[in-house]
Amino acid sequence: MASLYDAFSNWCHWNMLVYANHLKRKHPTALNVTLTNEDDPDSEVQNVQTLASTSTSIAFPTSSITSEQNCIPPAKRQRQLKLFGSTKKNQLSDTENKSIDKALIKMIIADYQPLSIVENIGFLEYSKMLQPLYYPPNSNKGYITVTCHFIFDDKLYSPVLATREVHGAHTGENIAAVLSEIFNEWEINNKIVTIVSDNGANIKNAINIHLQKYHHPCVAHTLNLSVSEAITNNTELSQVLKSCKIIVGHFKHSTFANEKLKNYQIQMGLPQLKVKQDVPTRWNWSLIMMERLLEIKAPLSAALTSLPRAPNGLTAIEWELIEDCIPLLKPFESMTT
Repeated sequence: MASLYDAFSNWCHWNMLVYANHLKRKHPTALNVTLTNEDDPDSEVQNVQTLASTSTSIAFPTSSITSEQNCIPPAKRQRQLKLFGSTKKNQLSDTENKSIDKALIKMIIADYQPLSIVENIGFLEYSKMLQPLYYPPNSNKGYITVTCHFIFDDKLYSPVLATREVHGAHTGENIAAVLSEIFNEWEINNKIVTIVSDNGANIKNAINIHLQKYHHPCVAHTLNLSVSEAITNNTELSQVLKSCKIIVGHFKHSTFANEKLKNYQIQMGLPQLKVKQDVPTRWNWSLIMMERLLEIKAPLSAALTSLPRAPNGLTAIEWELIEDCIPLLKPFESMTT
């Protein structure tokens, strides 16, 4: 009897192999021959539209069936063929990528975040937790935008002509090549009166030397540079701003201190306002910080005196200096805005 079972098992095994080879040769799209473990729920055979609109799976025994093995049913099938179409999706579509990119750009613009945020370790880890298949765009690409300003029918128009990537080093020559391409595309090379830009040496070189056009420095950028330099060169004001940053930083990082400030504002019947952090790269944020500190001067001073590990508060002279600087800096902020 054992020999009869062995013969029957070998016959079944041979027929299944022939059937599997037939499927692979004649119907390659019906099967993905990757072997998978049946215990893995991701490797379950799924219905696909193949032959006769049915799913087919073939189990291959690891050895021939003996008479003893025939009495005991196998605990599980070890391996099976995996049908085409049952693999996991391992990448996002272009539409999905563009949708997430657009949301990321909106976040950067709305929250005034730097483009370099996409390279921060914490941001990347957070992004991977939300969507492991998404890869944020690189911030190292450089772009230049050309805006045209002209008067037509007594009305000023300022359309954006193009935004192009500057490949390679941002030299004057490379920038000029991109600008020339845009000018020629719009056929305006001979109609340009002057080119306005920031005061970067590379853009000035591109305009004056390579394009041989008249360069007009941006008034807002020039004002920002002037005010930043004036603040930096004023030792007394710089010291006051340093003290303000220390105070703001303490309330930003201490929940207990922030609650104290809030309680004093409630007791005094004042609006519940938080401190505002200074941004080193933008002088106008120093103004915003000083304005907010002056708004909450009374509850802030009370909170500082009641906190055990709080930094030193501002002196009367320092408060007076802040009050004097705000009306001086305010017009510059209005003009640059």
